[in-house]
Amino acid sequence: MSTPHRRPTNPPQSPADDVPEIRSHYFKLDESGAPVPATHEEWSELYESPTGIEKRRVALTDLGPRGTVSTVFLGLDHGWGLSDEPVLWETMVFDGPLDDTQVRYTSGAAAIEGHALMVARLMTAATEKGAVRS
Repeated sequence: MSTPHRRPTNPPQSPADDVPEIRSHYFKLDESGAPVPATHEEWSELYESPTGIEKRRVALTDLGPRGTVSTVFLGLDHGWGLSDEPVLWETMVFDGPLDDTQVRYTSGAAAIEGHALMVARLMTAATEKGAVRS
């Protein structure tokens, strides 16, 4: 006589149960301005559409010969999953004494504050280096 098959009370876990959840690397902004996961196609629209930069731009300050400070929503996690929060915003300086300086952020609020700080830093650096005479 055969023994009836019983299900184990604690079935073995599948290998997939041990794999950490993978966070999206692509993001878009919802109507309230909060980042939400996006498909590659949705993310691409931010870069390929004629109005894409306007949708991504947080702030732009042109300081003439001192340089230009630009802060944008990147939409691509530049923390590459290594930080607790996705790194989705960037402030960058073009031209002037701090050319190519960049700082990245995990929130829109931090990006706005960082933009203002970079503008102040650029004003100070330009004056100290004699790039601009008052």
